[in-house]
Amino acid sequence: MRYFLKSVATSKLTLPTVCVVAVVVMIVQTLPVDNYVGEESGLWGLLPLRLISERWIQFAIRIGLLAFSIYLLAELNTSFVLLRIRSRMISSLFTVLTIASVFLYPIQPSTIIAPVVIIAYFSLFSTYQLSNAVLPTYIFYLLCSLSSLFFPKILFMIPVFWICQIHLRSFSYRAFWASIVGLSTPYWFLFFYSLVQMDGLTLFLMPFLQLANLQIPDYSVVSLSQWLMLAFSFIVFLIGLFNFISTSYLDKTRIRITYDIVIIIGIAAFLFIALQPQCFNPVFVFCIINTAILCGRYFAQSESRAANIIFIILAILITLITLFNLFQDYILFFLR
Repeated sequence: MRYFLKSVATSKLTLPTVCVVAVVVMIVQTLPVDNYVGEESGLWGLLPLRLISERWIQFAIRIGLLAFSIYLLAELNTSFVLLRIRSRMISSLFTVLTIASVFLYPIQPSTIIAPVVIIAYFSLFSTYQLSNAVLPTYIFYLLCSLSSLFFPKILFMIPVFWICQIHLRSFSYRAFWASIVGLSTPYWFLFFYSLVQMDGLTLFLMPFLQLANLQIPDYSVVSLSQWLMLAFSFIVFLIGLFNFISTSYLDKTRIRITYDIVIIIGIAAFLFIALQPQCFNPVFVFCIINTAILCGRYFAQSESRAANIIFIILAILITLITLFNLFQDYILFFLR
């Protein structure tokens, strides 16, 4: 039992097995309710993705974007040496959390935001101690701005990203203006497009109007499946956080700071959901990405008996949550 977690974390079959399970689950699942909360999806309604009615095309797009996100996380791990051993635990944990989150199955803004966020992390992490981080800073905030076209309230995370760059020792006067230019670039194109369309700048103003639409937190819009996954992800995040605090001295300074960034953004994402539950799905993508990176480190590198026990308990728990989320209508019917 002591080496069960170690064998899972280092096995080359772990990630392919999890991916096969993900495909099978998405094939057999009953189509979940399209419950991405609220209508604050920016220009999402203009994309042809929402007009696709054939289920197999939706499935192919969803699987393709999920596979791309898994690959990007694996490359992120390799590029920045997030783990001291050869392991795909980060990508595997992300896949498991995504499988369990049935409310993310329909094509929605979070479907596109997930790979964009991971790509943006490449630019953010690469700014470490760069005195002239103009280009990576511009690219990072450009990707954030592109995401804001489909989820405008992501712009509220910009101060958090500035704090992260300060911690990365790469935030300067030039980097600040690079971030402003990166954020404004997509909106300049949107402004001219809206001007050409002669729609009274309706398209251009739409994201800003949704950004300014701050509502009183309404927790009634969050489904039971979402509550379960939020609670599970938060517990797993805390486990990874406590382990990092106790073992971070084993990592190099750059790795420690990189994980500090993951923790800062993860905490901000959980607080975001607490303050604006109407934005649950796109913000929850941040939660599972950062949870997978943080706790993936714990599961991949720990060899203690306690880690094995925690891993087995969490594996059983997430399996039960996944089954409940997939078949909750039938389960709740029989429990009445």
